[in-house]
Amino acid sequence: MSGLIGDNHCNNTQRLLEELQRNKGIAESIVPPGNLLGNLLGRIQSNSNMLADEALWTFLLTFGYTVAGGEQAMFKVLTEGSLSRSPKVLIEAQPIPPRQGRFGESEGNSNIDLLIGDFSGRPGTASGVCASAKQPGEVCFVEAKLLSDIAHMTSRDLHRNQLVRVIENALTFQDWKGGKQVFPDRVHVTLLTPKQFKTPQSGNGSRFYYYKFDEYSSDTQRILSDIGACSVDKRCKPEQWEYPIIGNRVGCLALHWVTHEDLFRAMPWSDYREILISCLVSLQQQKSPTSRIFSSDFK
Repeated sequence: MSGLIGDNHCNNTQRLLEELQRNKGIAESIVPPGNLLGNLLGRIQSNSNMLADEALWTFLLTFGYTVAGGEQAMFKVLTEGSLSRSPKVLIEAQPIPPRQGRFGESEGNSNIDLLIGDFSGRPGTASGVCASAKQPGEVCFVEAKLLSDIAHMTSRDLHRNQLVRVIENALTFQDWKGGKQVFPDRVHVTLLTPKQFKTPQSGNGSRFYYYKFDEYSSDTQRILSDIGACSVDKRCKPEQWEYPIIGNRVGCLALHWVTHEDLFRAMPWSDYREILISCLVSLQQQKSPTSRIFSSDFK
């Protein structure tokens, strides 16, 4: 029986790769130029513990919406709202970091797992992004987790957690147009995790993000407090990038917690969706702890 399960999974994986290759242009449109797409396809080909690969599943789910022309549907799931126009989508996007130390203690670029909404590419960069001049603008920063937890510190600040870092990136997301600072009118930060980590059977979360999300969603002052406690200086380059009054921006913020299962269920129908579900079903039949990462009601 185990051999049959393995054969089925290999067949489904091959079909998945063929569908991605057949729509390679669409796949290339949602990842930065460079080696990332080839790296992701290689990880599917190697067939090595796919269910533990966080970035891979973010890509596979995002591709499922874009190949079906469902970017607006994906935005709706991730933000619990709607967008009247088709949003842009990019995996591993890099906004300008809001913290730049005076003595070399700067934060590097945050890799946003998924950016969807109104934004533009930064000239001269592969994955750099900035706010769009479209008004009213709306954008969603997605922090995706599978098995891992959010980091509780950075190399520059022992108390700065990953979720508040993404939130600060979203609140300060901007561009300069005609000598004027431009911000999105609405920013969303969405935590994307398997269902079991959002609604644990014990009632007690096993992940740090379970508690920080609860803090931040129930009291925005907790967000402002944690942002204000950062030990790295605020970035300021007049008429290029200026740190805003963060208390004025927090009213534009909406926090959401969406599950991978939510995205699976709402994905528009396509041949790719059927292949992806078959692939996941065969993965779940394998005997390993990670085979239970997604709940059985994902379809």
